[in-house]
Amino acid sequence: MRKIIFLAVASAACLACIGMAHYFDVPAREWTRPLICLPIIYAGVAFRRIGSIAIMAVVIVFQMPFIILQFNRLPSSGVNYIIATLISGLAGVFLGHVIRRETAQRFVVAQGEEVKKSIRRSDDENAALLLLERQFRDFGCSNTVEIYLFDEHGNLKNYKEMEETALPMRHIYYDVAASREFIVSNFVQEDYRFNHFGPMEEKGLVKNIAVFPIEYGGIPRGVISVVNSAHEYLNDEAVHFLISVKQSVERILEIAENQRLTIQSEIQREKIRNTFSSYVSRSVAEEILKDPDKVDLGGTLHDVTVLFTEVINFQELQETLDPSELVTMLNEYFSLSIDAVFEFDGTLDKFIGDNVMAFWGAPLPMPDCEMRALHCATRIQKNMEQLNQSWKQRGKERFNICVGINSGKAIAGNIGSIRRMEYTVIGDTVNVTARIKTLSKTKNIPILVSESTYTKVKDQFRFGDKLQAAVKGKSDIITVYQLL
Repeated sequence: MRKIIFLAVASAACLACIGMAHYFDVPAREWTRPLICLPIIYAGVAFRRIGSIAIMAVVIVFQMPFIILQFNRLPSSGVNYIIATLISGLAGVFLGHVIRRETAQRFVVAQGEEVKKSIRRSDDENAALLLLERQFRDFGCSNTVEIYLFDEHGNLKNYKEMEETALPMRHIYYDVAASREFIVSNFVQEDYRFNHFGPMEEKGLVKNIAVFPIEYGGIPRGVISVVNSAHEYLNDEAVHFLISVKQSVERILEIAENQRLTIQSEIQREKIRNTFSSYVSRSVAEEILKDPDKVDLGGTLHDVTVLFTEVINFQELQETLDPSELVTMLNEYFSLSIDAVFEFDGTLDKFIGDNVMAFWGAPLPMPDCEMRALHCATRIQKNMEQLNQSWKQRGKERFNICVGINSGKAIAGNIGSIRRMEYTVIGDTVNVTARIKTLSKTKNIPILVSESTYTKVKDQFRFGDKLQAAVKGKSDIITVYQLL
């Protein structure tokens, strides 16, 4: 109602200014004609395009006396008046539509940013529910916003207190969830629908309420209610706004649930090692998200740096340690390796027994991939030494690890079948890296790098004397360097 009153006053004021200017034949009166744009623009923003068109028609009708006056004075001036009025009116309709559209787009962008922040903060549904509750509290202008979800027995419970008593089965919230339609009441005391809202003393404290069903995945999940909102916030526009917010969060909840169920299913079906082998750096995930078509068999040639690590004394430990203890130690070693690889934006390719394989330079090019790989190698060795000290204090054996690093061309892509694909690199560069790692183990040198890697980072790191050796699968002698 306030918007309509404001629109009427603004329209009358603009028409009065235009009318007086033309009636009294004010100089430069033509410049008052664009004033009709103002109420038309406001109508477009407040009441969409149909509102601006309606106001334009009303304004033109009310200007007919001025148009006739101009025709009587000078016919050509009357024609100009009509043209100017139509142009101003159409411009107002267009601007009102553009402003409303831009406002809506800014809201969508803001909602999208809020969604992204929520996803980054947590990987479960609670973050999305907190987001929904906060936005309903802010935009619903109420301090009392409640979310009730169904438990496994079909009872509605406050999502923050799922162990507490459920709402009675005759409560109106069950009807809202079952019907999947929202209800709004500004007169709860007289509204028969709320006969089963709760105890009379509780119902007596409620002046107005809006209750919305929460559903995703085609299943009712619960309800969210806004209680005792400021009266003006329970109009149609506010309700539709809250519904749009709810629907956005419902999509997040559905995605989060699907992800959680997928992860749970994978954990049940796969061994820990296979689960680890599916871990990749964020860069791989972002590359796939940019172009889902890349999730396919095939590949492209990349300049990469590959890293292999191995536990030198693993065979000896297998003979002396309990299998469960050895697996626990191995998982701790894998964890620190994952952390180091991801810290320097690498891709964790796979675990092969007690070996770790990682690479840099694919799927995204990395001009400094050699430097990242060497930093990662030193970090793994440093963290491994700290872990060995911790194991020593607990009376455990130590892991002695070796690292081999090589740079060159390799094919990177999704290798496997439709049922199971892994993003990996293949080629001679990978094979040579594995041989360098074996050479590192044989020579008892912690970190060995190939000559192709050495030439790129020789000024950034300290190296020992070069070593030349023959390796399996290569007819030529290769040159490697010890990283100090």
